[in-house]
Amino acid sequence: VRHTVTGCALPRPGAHVELSGEWQDSRFGRQFYTRAVVSTAPALSAGGVARWLVERVPGIGPARAASMLARHGGDATRLWAALEQGAATPVDGVTPQMLADARAALTEEGASARYQALLFGWGLTQRQIHRVQKHWSLDEATKLLRRNPYLLADHIDGFGFKRADAVATKLGIARHDAVRVNAALLHFIDQAASEGHVFADNAIVRAIARETQLSYARMIDAILALSAEGRVVVDERSRVYLPEYFEAECTAAVDMRTRFAAFDGGASDWLTVNDTTVVDAADGGVDVWQAEAVKLLADTT
Repeated sequence: VRHTVTGCALPRPGAHVELSGEWQDSRFGRQFYTRAVVSTAPALSAGGVARWLVERVPGIGPARAASMLARHGGDATRLWAALEQGAATPVDGVTPQMLADARAALTEEGASARYQALLFGWGLTQRQIHRVQKHWSLDEATKLLRRNPYLLADHIDGFGFKRADAVATKLGIARHDAVRVNAALLHFIDQAASEGHVFADNAIVRAIARETQLSYARMIDAILALSAEGRVVVDERSRVYLPEYFEAECTAAVDMRTRFAAFDGGASDWLTVNDTTVVDAADGGVDVWQAEAVKLLADTT
C-alpha cells in the first residue's frame, strides 16, 4: 500500500521512520500530513561506519576514519548525518575532496549504504555482505538478522554456528536466549546427521551443551519446546531427530520390513544367508550393499 506523505522534511527513500500527524483530504486525494519524523532504523556503530569509509572512500584508512569519528565525538550517527549533509568537519589527513567523495558515495548508494555500514558493524566482511545480497535485499537482511542472526548459518555459504554466534554477540543476544539455544540445537543436530548420525542421543546433546556453554538442563528444556512446535521429533528412546530425518528413518524401516517379507524365513533367515545368496537376493530387489550393511548390523547387536 502506498500513501502520499506531506509536511515536514522527510528522509531519503528507503529510510525506516515513524511518522506523527494526521490524515487530510486535498485536491490531490487523501494525504498524511506529517508533524514529526522519528527514525526507527537500527543504530550505526563506530566500527561499521569506519569500515564503510575505508571500503568506499579512496585515501581513507582505519586511522583517518578513527580521526573523523573522534572529531564528531565518537558518535557514528552524528558523523553519518554530517557526511550526508556535506557538513563533516575536515581533520588532519582527510581532505575536502575525500569528504566530497564520501558524500557522493552515500548519495549514489542511497539507503543501501546504511545497511552495509550496519552489517560491517555486526562483523560481516565485504565478501560476506555480497553473499547476503544474493539471498536477501540489504533492507530485508538487516530486519531478519536483527531478530535471528543464526539465519546466516542456514542460508549463507561460509557461515557456521560460531560465525553467526559472533554476530549475535554484537547484536546483544544473550547466551541463554531461546533464539541462540534453538539455533545451536538445530545446527548441531543437522551437523551430526552430515557425519552419519541421523539423531542426537544423550551424548550428542551433552556435547552441544558444552560447545555452547549452556547447561544440559537448558538443552532439555529447549528440546521439549522445539518438539512441541514440531521442529524436532523425540522418539521413545529420547533420541532427537530433525523431522525430515525421522521421516526418512521410518520410511527406510517400512522398506526393509517389506523386503524381509519376501523371504520365507523372514529377516532372521535373510541375515544368515551366505554371500552367494545375498547376490541372488539382490536380483530380487535387495541391494547387495544394503544386505551387507544389515548383516553387519546383526553381527554387532
